[in-house]
Amino acid sequence: MDKPQIRLSGAWFILAALMLLILPLRWILASFLAAAVHEGCHWAALRACGVKINGISIEPAGAVLETEPMPPWKELLCALAGPAGSFVLLAAARWFPCTAICGFVQGTFNSLPLYPSDGGRTLRSILILLGAGRADRIVRMVGWAVLACLAALGVYSWLVLRLGILPVVVAGMLIWRTIPRKIPCKDGALRVQ
Repeated sequence: MDKPQIRLSGAWFILAALMLLILPLRWILASFLAAAVHEGCHWAALRACGVKINGISIEPAGAVLETEPMPPWKELLCALAGPAGSFVLLAAARWFPCTAICGFVQGTFNSLPLYPSDGGRTLRSILILLGAGRADRIVRMVGWAVLACLAALGVYSWLVLRLGILPVVVAGMLIWRTIPRKIPCKDGALRVQ
């Protein structure tokens, strides 16, 4: 069996350097451990479903497992595996509180119905399994509605609640992560995040 090609984005190094300047090392390590558990659960689900992994890309917005096309029920299981692994980290909160918090944030973030994140893939798979003929269009509309709500909540938190600019930055990051990925892969392969 061919080993998947691993690609590391140059922008990822810039993000890592910025994180080292801003965050304490224990939080950086905790976020990387939470991400490794999340992606490891995706990998395990893909392997259990017999899905071939063609490549792994590590980008500033997260890791991407590039796979062969798969039926909706397999995509549903594989999309749910990552957030499930992230939420399981809460069980270790007593011993690894930073990792549990990072896992919770990552699991919550990835559960939002924003395609191609795990929540968007889950929603799309469920709609296809239920026979919705316009699953892609519904997922896009739901995604735009969620992004609009998050942007409004971010601005409200900044201007009215006076929580600082961080909520707006987080909403911007979600929009930045979601919008460029609307374009399907050139080779027709699926990307699981």
